[in-house]
Amino acid sequence: DRASAGPQTRSEPSLQALAARKGLTFGSSAGMGAWGSLGGSLRDPGYQSILVEQCGGLVCENEMKWAALRPDQNSFDWRRADTLAEFARTHDMDLRGHTLLWHHPQWFPDWLTNHDFGSAPASEAARLVTDHVKAVCDRYPQIVSWDVVNEAVDADTGALRDTSLSNAMGHGVIDLTFQIARASAPNTQLLYNDYMSWEAGHEKHRAGVLRLLEGLVTRGVPIDGLGVQSHIGSGNTDQSVGFDTAQ
Repeated sequence: DRASAGPQTRSEPSLQALAARKGLTFGSSAGMGAWGSLGGSLRDPGYQSILVEQCGGLVCENEMKWAALRPDQNSFDWRRADTLAEFARTHDMDLRGHTLLWHHPQWFPDWLTNHDFGSAPASEAARLVTDHVKAVCDRYPQIVSWDVVNEAVDADTGALRDTSLSNAMGHGVIDLTFQIARASAPNTQLLYNDYMSWEAGHEKHRAGVLRLLEGLVTRGVPIDGLGVQSHIGSGNTDQSVGFDTAQ
């Protein structure tokens, strides 16, 4: 439980407690780089204490993406994602899922980019997506919210990105991913996730995301909301709200 990470170092309410007063969850991403070994403990006990004391939610950085889970088309490597899922379970933290389909060709595993879709490419693409989504959702029923599809919109043009999967079956692969996610995780929140900025110069990206969302809703695709990445870090700025992390 949360007490196992050590004594509270502050007397004021945790960030999660403050968020809960407004019906929100405060959490953090985490990746295997912070762990000493698969299935083991975090390298930095202080970091673990902060996560457990301050956070009510956890999301994997990369461990649930295709490139991490799928070394090839016939197998799954669950070890890294299992480590983070067990940490969340042990400390009674909500677990968010990221992501069932990172629809960006740069981040597809090589085997998927170069996959032979055969004489019925649409059927083969649908099989790959269906098998993947079902397996991952079944493996992690504790997940309360999935980023079902991630970064499908090109930031420079606002158009949908093309991948080996969409080349095989069209952009209906996005609809299919949501549909299989709903069937496999009927009680889980399903989101489209992207990183569009609110600043001037990003209008095409925002418009493309809105077009995608409008189309999904119009077609009756089971989507519950939009996830917006913050990527807050040293040196990041957001002129729209006057925020500068370097200060």
